Amino acid sequence: MTDELITDSARIGAILSEMRQCVRVLNVRLDPEGPLYSSSVIRLDPEQRTLFLDELNPQVGHWSLDPGQAIGVHASLRGVAVRFTTGIAEILSEDGIALYACPYPETLRYLQRRETFRIHLPLGERRGIRLQHPGSGAALIGRIIDLSAQGFCVELAPEDIAQ
Repeated sequence: MTDELITDSARIGAILSEMRQCVRVLNVRLDPEGPLYSSSVIRLDPEQRTLFLDELNPQVGHWSLDPGQAIGVHASLRGVAVRFTTGIAEILSEDGIALYACPYPETLRYLQRRETFRIHLPLGERRGIRLQHPGSGAALIGRIIDLSAQGFCVELAPEDIAQ
């Protein structure tokens, strides 16, 4: 699996907007090897390109956070891993709960699974296939087991494989 590096600001904004609409739990790291804290996108200001994150949980994460500090954000959106780094521009308070104002990330990593993800077909939906090389009169008969963007897997009889 490969990460797609997204740098288009409109696409980054759209992904952040979807994360807010879906109320995704975000995993936040204060340092690359440190513990994970939970947060979520409370709101976005697309004109100022600012995202507002909820107070870190457990609260010890909040106590360790300072304006200007970089944070790593990890989330899952429609089953796709999304990662980015941003900074804490300002720590605000709303109704006694901390809110972190952060600039939109300039880059966002999006785990690209389409190239390698394989969809296994249920037994009732497996189709027969006939494979024949143009220079050969012999044909192999098999069944399609799974599909991916780059191809498919075919099940053949053991005696056909030996040919």
